[in-house]
Amino acid sequence: MNIKYDEVIIMHSHDFTGRTTLNDGHVHGYSDVTSSNPDAPRHIHYIQGETTLDEGHRHSYASQTGPSMPVANGHTHYYRTSTSFNDGHIHYFSGYTGIGRE
Repeated sequence: MNIKYDEVIIMHSHDFTGRTTLNDGHVHGYSDVTSSNPDAPRHIHYIQGETTLDEGHRHSYASQTGPSMPVANGHTHYYRTSTSFNDGHIHYFSGYTGIGRE
């Protein structure tokens, strides 16, 4: 097995935050950090967490982002997902992660 000691793998993550769709008369907020992944062309990240507590309940979510997209000063990822079914309904949300530097 050949091991190269001069190569450094740079790991990074992104923040993401927003609000869900309006369902059952209310919305939830969400805010978290993606999985830590290596900087590689068209890489993705995993997202998971729970929404804020509203109307007496929370929702969980787990998904993955789309591939990295170059932007000024780094890159971002698009995400779109739905929440768990709680209290008789689900919510949807989407957005872009914070800028990651490559």
